[in-house]
Amino acid sequence: MRDRLHTVFTASIAAALASTVSATGCEKTSTATPEPAPTDSSTPAEPPAEPAEPPAPETPPGPTAADFAGDTCDPAALVARFGEAKLAKPYDYVELRMSTLRPDKGEQWKVQDSQPVASSGERCKDPKTAKACTKALAKATSPNSLFPPGAGRMPTATYLVVQSGAEVATITTRAEVMALFGTVDAPVEAMFLTTLDGYAPLCDASKVREVEGGHELLAKKNFNECLNQFHGHVVTVKGETVSSQAEVDLTKPDEGCAVAGRRPEGFRPAPRTADSALVAYLDEMHHLEAASVPAFERLARELAHHGAPAALIERAEAAARDEVRHAAGFAGLRAGLAATDGASPAIEVPAEVRSLEALALENAVEGCVRETFGALVARYQASMAADEPLRRLFAAIAEDELNHAALAWDVAAWLDGQLDEAARARVHAAEAAELARLTVALATTEPDPEVSRRCGVPSSAIATAMFERCKASLWAA
Repeated sequence: MRDRLHTVFTASIAAALASTVSATGCEKTSTATPEPAPTDSSTPAEPPAEPAEPPAPETPPGPTAADFAGDTCDPAALVARFGEAKLAKPYDYVELRMSTLRPDKGEQWKVQDSQPVASSGERCKDPKTAKACTKALAKATSPNSLFPPGAGRMPTATYLVVQSGAEVATITTRAEVMALFGTVDAPVEAMFLTTLDGYAPLCDASKVREVEGGHELLAKKNFNECLNQFHGHVVTVKGETVSSQAEVDLTKPDEGCAVAGRRPEGFRPAPRTADSALVAYLDEMHHLEAASVPAFERLARELAHHGAPAALIERAEAAARDEVRHAAGFAGLRAGLAATDGASPAIEVPAEVRSLEALALENAVEGCVRETFGALVARYQASMAADEPLRRLFAAIAEDELNHAALAWDVAAWLDGQLDEAARARVHAAEAAELARLTVALATTEPDPEVSRRCGVPSSAIATAMFERCKASLWAA
């Protein structure tokens, strides 16, 4: 779903901008050639200047922060591209699988359940071995992980499962990955190897090139939990060795995260501040991002209670951690404007676990409608905000918000399969009602001019155009 949202957002923004440009017209620029300056023939010509010293040869420039613009690929995105790999032997199917673990004897862990995260190829396609293959795949679990454990509440292990005919094996070590690849002779293989060392390679194919004995690529790497604390690396992959050849500091400490997230049940907004419209806007975004933390925490708890796939639970927990950083970013920006202390919103999230239908209703309204549109707006602001720190802020967090929107749609797809027909109809009706409310709000609300300019908040016309294009592609599909 993430890739689809990315495509829809890109098309929606382009269409909205094109429609507003064609409606307002473009200023014409003069193409006349300027008249040459008059000369005085009586003035003696200056003698020719002495030839200048030849310039010293320039040192080839290293990478800059601009070189690291663009999306990064996580292991799931790379496994989905394994059709581009040149594996040591042909496999019918390769899967990235995540297992939820529970304590076993001593310090050991035991697999509680497993879910596929991404895959490439066709599983168990041979009818002669399909039954044995399916059984072997179901048993292909491991408590060992190719990657460091996540920071979620439940420990997990993430690894590869490969299948050829009825033969199935798990891959949980670097050596086994190298045996799968053989020679690292495809960009996707080099990119995947970097993820084992904590790098996030840039997805753009132009960011990977062949060098003698291997590949060189651009990747990012976090060096602490803050969203903006990361470095860009020029990474060389030769055989199984991954090394950083150059490093670019991409840290922007004045950035945070923007766009309103999920409003939890029990959320009541604070009174509007008496400060400027800009401060009021930052206040609102800070409050909404902070409120999203308990909203995602509750979503993770309820998904676990109802037996949802472990991958959805882990993503909800990760989203809650994201929102902590987002709220802190807005608080920092507000403090930088010397704003007066304002009231905080009331957040009283109930502790009880809701029914599947109640969970689906909230996810449809807050996730599939509001959060999805918020992620679209963040992507727009990343390009249009006139204030440089704010523009960098939105660029830094747009990817997070895209992930949160994709989570909402994936949760909706799982919940849809758990509900009966009548409950599904009520959920779809609630979603349609929220779409109607948002349509009216966008058409009748014009942002403050200064907030619109500095923060890139779209005008009513642009917001409506983006929303209508997005609605036709997503909700009407």
